[in-house]
Amino acid sequence: MKVRAAMVVLVLGAPVVVRAAPPAAACLAMVEDDPEAARQSAQAAMRRETGDAALRNGTADCLARADAVLGLWTEAAPVFDALSARTASTGGDRQAAAGFALAASDAWRAGGKPAAACASADAGLKLAPDDAAMRLGHARASVGCGAAAAALADLAAPFAGADTARQADVLVLRAQALRLTGAPGPAEAAATAALALKPDWTEALLERGIDRARLGHLRLARQDWERVVALEPDGPDANRAQQDLDVLEADPDRADAAR
Repeated sequence: MKVRAAMVVLVLGAPVVVRAAPPAAACLAMVEDDPEAARQSAQAAMRRETGDAALRNGTADCLARADAVLGLWTEAAPVFDALSARTASTGGDRQAAAGFALAASDAWRAGGKPAAACASADAGLKLAPDDAAMRLGHARASVGCGAAAAALADLAAPFAGADTARQADVLVLRAQALRLTGAPGPAEAAATAALALKPDWTEALLERGIDRARLGHLRLARQDWERVVALEPDGPDANRAQQDLDVLEADPDRADAAR
């Protein structure tokens, strides 16, 4: 069925039709191809609107999405939080409200605000406690703010019907959480299982290198970190891997053991 002045978005992996006023719908249509123009359009509309009109008609949604595409994470995140809170408080779709909370959590995390990411993820999980994508997002945020037990609880229930990529996500998050609990052996096993599903995945290689280093398997750790740098030299995982290699080289005894 065709829906006038609406946009289809993915919220927690399910298609949800988000109705928007015509100006906001036009703004949303620009986000992917011209996020700066979409951002300017949304800002101009918000200057004309009063009260919570921008939250109701899609203007704030457009602004937050444009900010996220532009990498303005800490500007996008509070808007997504506000959209989640309003959707939930007005009796709207709880799944959509959880989706906004998850978007806020991801934006806070990308902006280097792990505590805020956890707060947004907590709010989203309360709205959709059984949703697989929400549990995964909550686990990711929990790892980021050091809440290993919460992450492991999120990952304990089966992810029925999960594709290979999601299974790998679950395994690498489990590895990260296990490492935080002081269990590098099980963490290494989980990271290795993730790599069996998704070979040469830099996040899993980085994690396994950290686990192997903590187990004293320095040669193997070096191999994993060097592989990360080779695969994605300009990426954030490579930056972290290079830092770990530099720390290893700074200790002559450990450096010799790693050769």
